[in-house]
Amino acid sequence: ETSRFNHVEIIRAITDGDSFAIEHRIIQMGGTLRHVHQQVEVTAHDDSGRALKLAGAVHDITQRKNSEEQIRRLAYYDTLTGLPNRLLFSDQLLKAIAHAERHAQQVAIMFIDLDHFKRVNDTLGHGAGDELLRVVSSRLASSIRAADALGRTAADHSANSIARLGGDEFIVLL
Repeated sequence: ETSRFNHVEIIRAITDGDSFAIEHRIIQMGGTLRHVHQQVEVTAHDDSGRALKLAGAVHDITQRKNSEEQIRRLAYYDTLTGLPNRLLFSDQLLKAIAHAERHAQQVAIMFIDLDHFKRVNDTLGHGAGDELLRVVSSRLASSIRAADALGRTAADHSANSIARLGGDEFIVLL
């Protein structure tokens, strides 16, 4: 995970003579987000061990970070609807159960299967079926109250408590 710029690393490098590596997120003038990796080595010390000279390099790692994010999304989210998939939902369910046990709360799970979905695909085509799945996922996400949803974020209007298990099957965790 990208860490925010931290003066502690630089101070430690100077006072203790420690090398360091930091990843930064930089927003360019046009609003473009870049990720860089900064590696700094201490090349000279004084008699007390304090750094006299630092040398380093900064590498743009934006492409690597974007690829990692894409891999994460493919692993945990349904590509058609953008909802969490079975794997991410299972993780969220375990966390929700543990949270409910700690706070003496309850958890509810709704399994939703679209009746006659195969008929939509067979008669109207897979494009229509895909659009139906997107509409259903959007409506499910918008019907969950923020107080009921687990892991809802401002950036992602679809809650992690709704998942597409595959085909025409959805599950909702409240």
